[in-house]
Amino acid sequence: MDITLVIAAAGHGTRMLSETRGEPKCLLNIADRPILEYALDLGVSLGVQRIVVVINELGHRIRAYLGSVYSGIPLLYVVQTPPLGLADAVLRTAHLVRDRLLVLNADEIHINGRQSQAVRYFAQHHLDGLVGYLSNCDFCRIQTGYSVDVDDTNRVCRLTEKPTSACGTNLGVGFWLVSKKIFDFYKKTAFHPLRQERDFVSVIQTMIDAGLRIHGLDLGGHFFNINTPADKRNAEAALMSIGAARSSHVRRAPCRVDHAATHLE
Repeated sequence: MDITLVIAAAGHGTRMLSETRGEPKCLLNIADRPILEYALDLGVSLGVQRIVVVINELGHRIRAYLGSVYSGIPLLYVVQTPPLGLADAVLRTAHLVRDRLLVLNADEIHINGRQSQAVRYFAQHHLDGLVGYLSNCDFCRIQTGYSVDVDDTNRVCRLTEKPTSACGTNLGVGFWLVSKKIFDFYKKTAFHPLRQERDFVSVIQTMIDAGLRIHGLDLGGHFFNINTPADKRNAEAALMSIGAARSSHVRRAPCRVDHAATHLE
């Protein structure tokens, strides 16, 4: 299975300006290494064939840091400007995807989860897509992200971005393994009425509504979403406590939500 790792790193991180001082948020160090490297190493561990990083106008700093190869894997860049959300960012990588794509966010960290199992599950069940989630999460936390409703066969019934009413306890996270068929559904997806952009989660829902095989899998492990300085501090403390820190260097061969240092295990 040929997998292209797509890392979304085009966000401006406006809530982190006090920390970034104009640098890309994904290059901030957490537990002695840039946030971005956690996503890169996860992709490498899953056997991806190439890496595409979607960057904004500050992306030259990411290019200068990473170069064109990471752990022996070709590293490519796509520029997204203006910023039009994750779905648009992923669409811009279509010409570089041969078969499957693994989409990760550059400001999220996944540690000690079932991602390897997710890749095997995807292949064994001949899926069109797999959505990673964390079970038994507080609804207030789910309201800040998206919910994942699955049936007893793990098939996804409904994905809801920032739900406003009770919708179960599964928090969707930034781990999506999908067929390149997703590019056919981008223009079939309605624009968000307020943001006037297409939500990535909504594109996957359009695939579900069309009858494609999209399953969900509880990834377990530890999950950190770095949006604020407090998130950064809490994630660093948690990572140090579980021994996930290690010295950072550029070309290295290598959930539960720990949001605000909360373990939901």
